[in-house]
Amino acid sequence: ALADASHFGAVDCATVTMQWEVAQRMVAKTRTKDYGILSVVFQLYADTNCHFKIPPTVFYPQPKVDSALVGLHFLGPAALRQRLAG
Repeated sequence: ALADASHFGAVDCATVTMQWEVAQRMVAKTRTKDYGILSVVFQLYADTNCHFKIPPTVFYPQPKVDSALVGLHFLGPAALRQRLAG
């Protein structure tokens, strides 16, 4: 079931780097251009936070896009049920 949170305990939180535009879609607020299915799914199962933008100059070889450092704090079963209830 959607709310069983059987994943709980496997990973509590994660900090990841990804393309800036993808990060913006993950953390987008409702009724904004970037809000979509990616936003809905990640914000349902985790508290998301885009910490900062990372310029291409810090990578080798340099990508042609900006990156972002994103924090994810996954919800437990009780918090997930509460979020689903509205």
